Amino acid sequence: MPRKKQTVNTGIPPNMVPPDHASRAHAVLSASAAKRWLNCTPSARLNE
Repeated sequence: MPRKKQTVNTGIPPNMVPPDHASRAHAVLSASAAKRWLNCTPSARLNE
């Protein structure tokens, strides 16, 4: 007999579930690149 797929109840209504990671836009001024864009402000726009 096939097992029923388990789902996690997060308490968030289905219409308020955040989008998955792949569909979200990345931050222009990311924390991981702060060293670069603090020293050279235009470099943030070069990676768009």
